[in-house]
Amino acid sequence: MQLIIKQIFNNNTAIVDLGDNQQAIVKGKGIGFNKSKNSELDSSKIEKIFYLDSADSQKMKVV
Repeated sequence: MQLIIKQIFNNNTAIVDLGDNQQAIVKGKGIGFNKSKNSELDSSKIEKIFYLDSADSQKMKVV
């Protein structure tokens, strides 16, 4: 599965695009280290995946 980074929170957490307008938050040690937006993510580093099912949960709020 090809995962494209949409936003990096820190070295260990990022939002990825799963395709078909689906997104998920992924967590894993060093998963976002030296990565940038729109780069491909190594799926072997993923420890947990949190799926964003509803449209409301996929909206990013800027505070």
